[in-house]
Amino acid sequence: MVEKMDQHQGAISFPFPARSHLEFPPQFAEAHAKCPVSRVKLPHGQEAWLATGHDVVRKVLVDPNFSRALAAEHENRRLTPAAILNSSLIGLDPPDHTRLRTLASRAFTARRVERLRPHIVAIIDDLLTAMGKHEGPVDLLEHFMRPLPALVISEMMGVPEQDIERFLEWSAEAIAGPSNPEAAAAGYQSLIEFFGKLIEDKRRAPGDDLLSALIAAHDEQDKLSDDEMVALSVLLLVAGHEAITTVFSWFVIILTTQYPEHWKHLQSHPEDIAPTVEELLRVVPRTKIGGGFPRIAREDTELAGVRIKAGEAVIPAMDAANRDPVVYGEDPERLDFNRSENPHLGFGAGVHFCIGAPLARLQMQEGMRLLLKHFPTLRVAVPVEELKLTPETAMRILLSVPVTW
Repeated sequence: MVEKMDQHQGAISFPFPARSHLEFPPQFAEAHAKCPVSRVKLPHGQEAWLATGHDVVRKVLVDPNFSRALAAEHENRRLTPAAILNSSLIGLDPPDHTRLRTLASRAFTARRVERLRPHIVAIIDDLLTAMGKHEGPVDLLEHFMRPLPALVISEMMGVPEQDIERFLEWSAEAIAGPSNPEAAAAGYQSLIEFFGKLIEDKRRAPGDDLLSALIAAHDEQDKLSDDEMVALSVLLLVAGHEAITTVFSWFVIILTTQYPEHWKHLQSHPEDIAPTVEELLRVVPRTKIGGGFPRIAREDTELAGVRIKAGEAVIPAMDAANRDPVVYGEDPERLDFNRSENPHLGFGAGVHFCIGAPLARLQMQEGMRLLLKHFPTLRVAVPVEELKLTPETAMRILLSVPVTW
């Protein structure tokens, strides 16, 4: 039994500084070795609890006592100057979240995603064929990672062919984020107006696409408003962009720079791509801080013997949980591409488990397979430490990834 920790005992400064792009801060392991729940002090002066153990992080994600909605309302416990994202799904708790999630899930089925496979393969193949016509080095993000999720979402949503070019332009503006806030705001507004009109068009002439399925669910059950459908559409676009540019780009960097033999192995053993993706989902950090969206305790409770008072914030450090030696052995930093059991929290857990996980996995698996086919000798054209991250955002989004082959 861990000795109960008083909330005023030595809070440690958080986030922990990273010494390199590819090194996970060792302070997580040091804190976890003392207790899987630690008191931390955030940059803006507030304190919170940091959960690092796999079991306690999962509990924070699954237990309804830890509220996302309350955290979204209380922006004072921020990790960066930007406010906590509050969207149609991310910032809600049940029962509102359940209503939206249920309707979205009925349209966003595994069968519908699987039917997209040939279309996604064609999109990836076209992007990589076009990239191959350039002389290296070329920016992998510009030519592949950034347009891929937008093109996939446009396919899913049934965006008319004549609108795809404008849709891609608005998407690029929207995901510019803090690096260009005016362009991002304009891009978001254009997407909101575009999806609003597209919903009207799909209601008059439905197709075999996700947006038409969402409209059908709305019209039959009167539970999903047009504003909610627009918000969900934009959320899927932004989340899809972050999954590919933030995570998948790092997959390619890690494999080609640190595990070139495994990269070569995958060329002749494509059946090993899926477990490789899962292991990389385990170890590649999504954010600069190593944690997920904070939760706030609704009632007094305990985590690993630590008292958590009602109203206190808890940060679930999924990236640390994915390195818990209790689950992943004495050397959890080591990548094991043959791991038989991999209960990673890369897509979260509980009611906020990523609804787009099947789509993200499909894009990563097929993207890796076709990258290996088109560019078997692909390599990053600069030292990894020269790669630059997008400033003023918690996500580990790269500005560019020059590659050659």
